[in-house]
Amino acid sequence: MKTNPAEGFTIDFHFKFNAYTERQYYEKNFPVYIKELKKTGAERIVIHRPRPFLEQHKERLENMSARIQYEEIKPVLYTGIFGTENIIENKFLLPWVQRNKNGELLSYMNGGARSAMMCPASPYVTDYLAPRVVESARAANAKSIFLDIPWIMKGGCYCSNCKDIRESGGDNKKIVRQGLERFVNTIKKEIPGISLGVNSSAPGIYLHAWHGAEINNFKGLFEEYITEWTPYQWGQKPEVVTKCILNARGKAEGKFYHATICKDNNKNLYPADKLSALFKAILDGGALPWLCVNASNSQLIKISEAWRISNKIL
Repeated sequence: MKTNPAEGFTIDFHFKFNAYTERQYYEKNFPVYIKELKKTGAERIVIHRPRPFLEQHKERLENMSARIQYEEIKPVLYTGIFGTENIIENKFLLPWVQRNKNGELLSYMNGGARSAMMCPASPYVTDYLAPRVVESARAANAKSIFLDIPWIMKGGCYCSNCKDIRESGGDNKKIVRQGLERFVNTIKKEIPGISLGVNSSAPGIYLHAWHGAEINNFKGLFEEYITEWTPYQWGQKPEVVTKCILNARGKAEGKFYHATICKDNNKNLYPADKLSALFKAILDGGALPWLCVNASNSQLIKISEAWRISNKIL
């Protein structure tokens, strides 16, 4: 099944404008960049949830969203679901962090207390995170929310929050599933009709050491699934990309996207012919591209050319 190319792609990877971008630079460059993105073929822009979320950040989020939607591009709100949090600055979150069997804090990318992972079974999910995501999503008038980091770190969590689940026979996978269910139900109650998407890694291709992030553990919870081949791997081969997407589509029902950084090992944007082959492989797998690249205006031209080639609309 080939995806309808008219739907366009998603642009992500810490989108170059955000709630903290200096005002003068933002006012001068943001409207122009959004118009260029629209010409390129972008259908959606991922906006990262501001933290902290002060009144000026809310105003910027509202302004960004209005300008994005004026160009008929849809805003998607990004948030981590079980991480990461800086517990040095937010010590009240300490009781909710993931811990290994020795009681040691688990963090993302070995970031320590500044990048702590939070237990899916803790009150963090519904009492702390969900209200903040709802507030940001409403300010951005988001049409979708993307959940990243939906897992327990290597070795598993053995904190007091998930003790009861373990004692009743549950494992890390069940702890993650129940945490996701609590979050999804809360969001759906507060914002009926919003789509929820999740990082689904690379089914059939790449098996990481994180717990609970398998796509079959997400089944039935989400409308959107975002795959990636060896997280944002350089040198993605089209045939492997298609294999990854098809494997994912065989395990869950929904709308599929495939994330790629579009760059080689030297971090140079692929030439148009290689980009178009990658885009075509994603479409042939039944997904749409999710581009993790802060493209310059000149790079947007190259992406646009590749997108048109892949859709045979030169």
